Amino acid sequence: MKRYYLFTTNQLTTNQNYRKAHNLLCTSIDDLKSQFNDLAKDFNPNLAIAFASSHFDIAKLPAFFRERQIELAGCTSLSETHNKTIHKKQASIMLIEMDESAFESYTDEHDGFDGYA
Repeated sequence: MKRYYLFTTNQLTTNQNYRKAHNLLCTSIDDLKSQFNDLAKDFNPNLAIAFASSHFDIAKLPAFFRERQIELAGCTSLSETHNKTIHKKQASIMLIEMDESAFESYTDEHDGFDGYA
């Protein structure tokens, strides 16, 4: 089983490291592709934070972002929030363009359940 980590530095809160962000609510991976392609051409996100229903095709999310050289952090969710509204069976994704020195991510392997009882 893999664990994914995303660490931020104190620099994350400073305005010079944060550039732009867009929030998307997607019903499918094709919907995500369409919305992503509609974003402004001067927007180059390098970090995605996703909360996705298990009904969403979450297995395709890592490849989608890897192909675009965007780090992905996220988890499955019971419901997804977008613009102060709760949705079901979708993915809520925040795309962020920021200085890459403000965060890092890595994965590791582990055995067994790693959660709360």
